[in-house]
Amino acid sequence: MPPPPTSVARPRRELKGFAKVTLKAGAQRRVTLTLPDRDFAWFSTARAKWIVEPGQYGIEVGVSAATLPLSIQLVRTTQAELAP
Repeated sequence: MPPPPTSVARPRRELKGFAKVTLKAGAQRRVTLTLPDRDFAWFSTARAKWIVEPGQYGIEVGVSAATLPLSIQLVRTTQAELAP
């Protein structure tokens, strides 16, 4: 999940959820992953809290980090502070 530009340096991608799905050739299956607020946060040692900054987050889906054929943009409009 690529984060938006934030006040701290963050990795280009962060793994936040996965599901192992086995399908036979030609089969389809819907998979749902839930991303809670903390999945969008970074930890502030100064505040001793998790910080979620507003911005546009990329959500990428694929079979590996090298193969991500599906992507969407998610926009968070508010900042949040979460307890550790």
